[in-house]
Amino acid sequence: MTRYWTCIYDYATWLEREPGLACWADKRQKLLSDLGPGDVIAPYIPRVGWVGLWTMTSAAERDPHRSPWNEDFPIVATYDVELELEPTQALRTADIPSPDVNLRTEDGVGLPYPFMFQASGVELPDNVGSALASLLREWAASPATRELSSRQTDYSSRPERATTDLGTVSIPPGSDDSDELLLDDDESGAVQVTEHTRVQRQLLELGRELGFAPWLTPDDRSKQLDASTKLSDLPEVTSQLPSQFNEATNKTIRHIDVMWLDGSRIEAAFEVENSTSIYSGILRMADLLALQPNVDIPLYLVIPEGRQDKARYELTRPVFQAMQRPLSQRCRILTYDSLDSLVDLARQARGALKVDVIKNFAFRAEDGV
Repeated sequence: MTRYWTCIYDYATWLEREPGLACWADKRQKLLSDLGPGDVIAPYIPRVGWVGLWTMTSAAERDPHRSPWNEDFPIVATYDVELELEPTQALRTADIPSPDVNLRTEDGVGLPYPFMFQASGVELPDNVGSALASLLREWAASPATRELSSRQTDYSSRPERATTDLGTVSIPPGSDDSDELLLDDDESGAVQVTEHTRVQRQLLELGRELGFAPWLTPDDRSKQLDASTKLSDLPEVTSQLPSQFNEATNKTIRHIDVMWLDGSRIEAAFEVENSTSIYSGILRMADLLALQPNVDIPLYLVIPEGRQDKARYELTRPVFQAMQRPLSQRCRILTYDSLDSLVDLARQARGALKVDVIKNFAFRAEDGV
């Protein structure tokens, strides 16, 4: 059976790539054991679209000397080209008829299709990969050509490097807390949902499934899920804060991304950090514990896969370790992949799960990976 995988480039790395050699970051260690000859890769450029189909001719191995980007993308594998498109001819979201139907998982349940394509080195469900391959072949037979905007060509997922008195340092691409839109630009005017919003939706729906009132920060209630639905329109999402806290505490918790409420009790609080710094959410949780040191609220930092070391470092900063009870002991780390697994389990359990199960999917900063 053919297996299908993603390989994501930005516009610049697509132009710099070495033909016949696919490359991934170290965090995609799964490829070393799972990717093999005969598998199919669908290369994708964020904000641009899908640009080809490759058939793998080797297993993946870690060899930074072969990669054009060395240690940035050291996992490599060779391929033969079935088809490649110029970025100006990429297959975009707007080009796919009924994508929410054509690119769904077999059971038809779950999040809309685009979220399966937001990470490199991810295996696609068989029917999704097969459908995407068919769509690309059909599109490549007579592709449309369109100019690219600077927003599409200037986007970069790679850190820049600079030489300082302390040596070479990496400068993350962007330093604010805004979401990065990884999907291709949709000329139809369709709503582009960020990864941050996707994860908030998962947490809100999971909280409701576990029997809690899902609370969403007012900062994000107007975020669109589609042309007619906002995050705040999801079933049973509440705007009512618990009443037992003082004004200073309420001013802090109203900016926490998602909480699960049981009456006046906060059963869990979540900060989704899809940005480069992952620091602002940690500060909010630290402020909450400083204002209410005796309140035992389970806290979770929800992060993309591959950011675990960064999260550990931030949670164990000396300023947080000096708290009455160190923040690293109060806050667990939950990766997007683990959240996906938890959501799948909750659907299968059909209401039989208890809230404590989340601890089996999350870990503390001091724990091993």
